[in-house]
Amino acid sequence: MKAWIAILLMFLTLIIGMGLAGAGVWYWQNDIFEEMESEYIQKEATLNAKFEKQDTELSNLSTQVATSQSQLEEQETILKTLPLLFFTPGGSFEESEKKELKKKVFDPYVAYHADEGQDVVTMDIQTYDEDGDYLYVMDAYFADETHNGFLWGNVLDDSLWWYPECMDECEFTEEFSETYPEVVSAYKKQYEIANEGI
Repeated sequence: MKAWIAILLMFLTLIIGMGLAGAGVWYWQNDIFEEMESEYIQKEATLNAKFEKQDTELSNLSTQVATSQSQLEEQETILKTLPLLFFTPGGSFEESEKKELKKKVFDPYVAYHADEGQDVVTMDIQTYDEDGDYLYVMDAYFADETHNGFLWGNVLDDSLWWYPECMDECEFTEEFSETYPEVVSAYKKQYEIANEGI
């Protein structure tokens, strides 16, 4: 009987030992699982934070692109309206006078300078209020930020056609000559007068 008790005690010891070993393994695996789960949660949180940051950056970039596109479209719209013509002060010019100045001064001035590779951005026309033979003060501003100011229109001559003043003889393109024969004629007349007796 003692043998059976000894076997039973060994068996119980074995079962208790296996139970304790199983509990230890379970605890150890559970601890490892919790560590892995914690690491996974941290990595997931880090990745989510990175994704959110990238999404924010992408959203900001999209906003910047949209803003840049909008600004570009706005600039293109402005460029399509260039060059601009201003009359200062606006109320001192009749509509017919504005149309005549645009046709006889502004349009040929812009076309001539475009042929010369100079882009006029704006021109401001003012009445000339001081004593003298001139009617208008012209201020032209170019894309390269240069400025050309001059007096125009003689009280004794109502033709008003603008013509260029060149160091040597001015040259006109065929297209300009066909579009503005009055300018070419006015220039030639002034050139001949200036060169009489030379």
